[in-house]
Amino acid sequence: MSDPRRSDLHDDDALVAALAQALDRLDPVPADARDAAVAVFDLGQLDDELATLVADSLLDAGPAVRHDDGPEPRQLSFTTEHLSLEIELGVDGQTLMGAVSPAAVVDVVSEGPSGSLVTRSDELGRFRLALGRGWCRLRVRSPIASLVTPVIVR
Repeated sequence: MSDPRRSDLHDDDALVAALAQALDRLDPVPADARDAAVAVFDLGQLDDELATLVADSLLDAGPAVRHDDGPEPRQLSFTTEHLSLEIELGVDGQTLMGAVSPAAVVDVVSEGPSGSLVTRSDELGRFRLALGRGWCRLRVRSPIASLVTPVIVR
């Protein structure tokens, strides 16, 4: 007669279940890590389309060449099937100006390590944000579509 505590370890499903039980018992996931993972998924943002970076002046500048001019603002362009987003990141790395096309009054959300900041564009789709330090990501919600940019490292 076989020992009921021993599973057939040649059965993949039984092996995975036994390993999961052992991990849960010996090294449980910390509650704060579980809460952080759940917080990442905001179901209201699942329909945002990931925008494609089509131009970045930092990448388009070519090799660094010494010149007397100071640093220049960084220009970035993103696009989806229905929306385009042009932004200029100021030399200070914290002033961001942008425009959404087609022009409309839209909500623009900047997300970063210090939280989120919401602003509204004017009727021409233009907006301005004062960003915190570190990376950022922009979300745009227009009447016709929504987009989210990849993370922008400054």
